[in-house]
Amino acid sequence: MRALQAAAERRPELLDAAAFADRLHPEDRCHFLNLIDWAARGEGATARSVMRLARRDDGWVTVIAAIRQTDAPVIPVRIELDEATAARRAEAQIRQVVEEARQAAVVHVGKRVVYSNPALARLMGYASLEEMRTKGIDVDHTHPDDRAMVHGRMAARAAGGGAPENYEFRALRTDGAVIWLEGFASQVTWNGQPASLAWLMDITERKRTEAALRQSETLFAAVFQASPAMLTLSRLDHGCFIDVNASFLAGLGYTREAIVGRTAREVGLFADPADERRLMGSLRDALAEREVVF
Repeated sequence: MRALQAAAERRPELLDAAAFADRLHPEDRCHFLNLIDWAARGEGATARSVMRLARRDDGWVTVIAAIRQTDAPVIPVRIELDEATAARRAEAQIRQVVEEARQAAVVHVGKRVVYSNPALARLMGYASLEEMRTKGIDVDHTHPDDRAMVHGRMAARAAGGGAPENYEFRALRTDGAVIWLEGFASQVTWNGQPASLAWLMDITERKRTEAALRQSETLFAAVFQASPAMLTLSRLDHGCFIDVNASFLAGLGYTREAIVGRTAREVGLFADPADERRLMGSLRDALAEREVVF
């Protein structure tokens, strides 16, 4: 078997043709060796053939092998990456990642949806992506009260404007339920047109938790201020007042501005500073014996 000169990654190597063939996909080896026999005729012609070359990660990369006929003892072979096939492979890998993602993804050109993944179909309440593409092809699931904001930002992004990349809005599922979504959007090009790509995450439960917390805080503030007992909120580490209620102010004759942000010592609530130290020490000891859950 004649020697083979393979220029791969601009590093010429002198290889035995059979040894190089071992690096090719089994279905391509026989064809390659036949080309080597053809090249040995020395008529000066060049043949190009698409082949699969072994990768270090046990995968295969598609290359183009250019083999020139020669009567020299070394047959020149140039190995080039098949960029078109590599691009298609990369595109297929990216599409697989997006299709299998748990986060919903959608691409808009103007107001028209040109791509969506299965996660978006599930989020909107469809049984499958196919159902959404047939039944929901013309449905705008954005909540009516948020459409102007969402569409305005999509248009600004497509035009290269300064639309926020991260924002929250409401959407309507197929069953009529209102859900909250957080979007992470960016400008992309789709078939040569400016488009908007958004990844969407369901934050409905987070919104409910935030609303419940606000309600709890409002209720606590109302009870705190309405209590007939003199109540204060203060920092445990240095005793600085955070808030006091109306009964405290009325009973001691202070204004809120004179109390909040200052300590009892600064205000002069204790005639003997030792009394303040004993009170704060007792509070720390009492809280240290209790389990505080956040």
